[in-house]
Amino acid sequence: MPLRLLLLIVLLSLVGRAVSFSASPPQPTPPNSSRSSGPGHEENNRQLRKPTKAESIAFTSRVKQARSGRDAIRVLIDIEENDRCLPDMFQYSAAINKCAKQKLVDKALGLLKRMINQGVAPDAVVFLSVIDACAKAGQYKSAISLLNDMENKYDVESNVECFNAAISSCEKARKWEEAVKLLRKMTKEGVEPNVISYNAVISACEKCAEWEKALEFLAEMEEVGIRPDDYSYNSAISACEKAAKWEEAVKLLRKMKKEAVDPNVISYSSVISACAKCDKWEKALEFLAEIEEVGLQPTVISYNSAISACEKAAKWEEAVKLLRKITKKGVEPDAISYSSVISAFGKCAQWEKALEFLAEMEEVGLSPNVISYNSAISACEKAAQWKEAVKLLRKMPEKGVEPDTYSYNAVISACEKAAKWEKALEFLAEMDEVDIRPDNYSYNSAISACEKGRQPDVALSLLAQMEKEGIRPDVISYSAVISACEKGGAKYTDTALSLLAQMREERIQPNEYSYSSAISACEKGGAKYTDTALSLVAKMKKAGVNPNDVTYTAITQACFDSKRYSEALNLAREAMDRGVLRIEISTERGLLKWDLHDLTEASACMLLADALQSLVRLSNEEASPDYQDIAVITGKGLRTIESMDPVLREKVPAFLNDVAGLETTAVEENEGMFLTTAASLEKWVTSGAYEKFKGTFQ
Repeated sequence: MPLRLLLLIVLLSLVGRAVSFSASPPQPTPPNSSRSSGPGHEENNRQLRKPTKAESIAFTSRVKQARSGRDAIRVLIDIEENDRCLPDMFQYSAAINKCAKQKLVDKALGLLKRMINQGVAPDAVVFLSVIDACAKAGQYKSAISLLNDMENKYDVESNVECFNAAISSCEKARKWEEAVKLLRKMTKEGVEPNVISYNAVISACEKCAEWEKALEFLAEMEEVGIRPDDYSYNSAISACEKAAKWEEAVKLLRKMKKEAVDPNVISYSSVISACAKCDKWEKALEFLAEIEEVGLQPTVISYNSAISACEKAAKWEEAVKLLRKITKKGVEPDAISYSSVISAFGKCAQWEKALEFLAEMEEVGLSPNVISYNSAISACEKAAQWKEAVKLLRKMPEKGVEPDTYSYNAVISACEKAAKWEKALEFLAEMDEVDIRPDNYSYNSAISACEKGRQPDVALSLLAQMEKEGIRPDVISYSAVISACEKGGAKYTDTALSLLAQMREERIQPNEYSYSSAISACEKGGAKYTDTALSLVAKMKKAGVNPNDVTYTAITQACFDSKRYSEALNLAREAMDRGVLRIEISTERGLLKWDLHDLTEASACMLLADALQSLVRLSNEEASPDYQDIAVITGKGLRTIESMDPVLREKVPAFLNDVAGLETTAVEENEGMFLTTAASLEKWVTSGAYEKFKGTFQ
């Protein structure tokens, strides 16, 4: 028989006879009671003898020299089968310790069960090793169960080390309440907690962002006479950092110095990160500088936290300075460093810089990860550089980086910003092809692209598809579809109103964008929807949603088109009082100028009517009215598109001539301007035409 095959058979036979292990704590009877693990067990034990002292030392040494927990178990089997000795507590303890270090918790629990069944009484050290193994493996329930069984079942007195190991298991499992219960149990059972006990509890609170609890236990340490160390403070500072409580984090840092506990780089890095989360980029830079002032060397984590602070504040120049400083200080930047800088470019739409630094990453030997690429794609997206965004998406798989939902969302959003609705739909469909599930943002960006492309039917089908896919539409989804319907014209007015009603049925609170789009749809629908539009404005206000410029522009236009001039004027005045709409008034070389740029026909006419009435009223208050020439600048006007003549240029003078009865004078050298002369104003007032015009609004 070949030697290799023989060795394999021997090895398999040893493994086959190995100990049977259980994932739950052992449940045998206590050592002083009669026990049996099955037929032949007692006879087996009688055949094995207890090792002599010298043999015990030798056996223990062999177990300790084993390379792994599994090897240690094989040594125990060898002691039984070849040396015909029953392993004692020292060998079991050494084997359990080997398993614990390798997080082989099932093996450690199995060994504990076996040694008890063989009549070998475990001590606190053995239990500590097994509890520690449970802690390392995240099995906090098993750790707590073993701690409880030590005294209750096996008459082994628990000590501070065992409690600390159990608390640590809760800390690693993010079970801060269980950790606190064990701390309280210690005191109740007469076991004095130490700094390690409290540190584990504070760390458990930190992992769960329970910053107030972390501070409570830090204070309690001093109350019970235990001096907090740097780990205590660092855990508490980190808890504040996770909860974005930068001021509390700073207070703890200052307290450390006051209490003669030297802060370390971890302390400062956590404070800098807390500042970053609260958009306190200047404070973050202050603490980064302070690290060196106190004689410490900032780490890449310290720098990354500061860069992140600059990134969140869209301070890309500062982020770049920090990246350059890292290298000068002999600290190697990592992928996080570059990704944060690239993200800073993204917030400022500096897409070319983002691509430059993405390329630089590879030049310095760093492999861009999904975050790096996503940050660069996002930069292109904000600048509406959809082609560059697509190039990056295609490059990711070539570089061994798998795109994720964020990658596709940024590309779809880039297409949306560039009004490439068909491309947006392509990439939404591609997500399914590559097994990436679209989310709300994916659909919302695609719907918005269709809205910009004036494709109401496609937008409506996407909304239906969302619901079919089990993705609940939100206020952004509905608002974009309503806006798409508004852009589709009068035939979609009822659909827009239906969607607004559906939002309420789904308990989705419409926002100013939802209401404004629906009101604008009513305006497009004609005079029969004017009352509906007015009722929507009332509902909007009642719901605590403030009308915006789009709202006032649409409702004013609806009333104006229906020749409900009184309501149109009141709405225009309300918009002016709220600072939403206004006429820009200036004087140039003694000539009064009224600028109507960026206003629609109705808003321009109504605000002009209000301004003229105010002018006449003020003039009439004087002993001898003194009118002056007024230059009215129309420009093109809002809602003018390239294929049509400027909206205001013809319609505003026509309103003044036909409705107000006021003569206007064209300016030959400037088509976007006309005059109402002092003479025409005086004639308008004295002839009674002004009073007739006022009556239009009553």
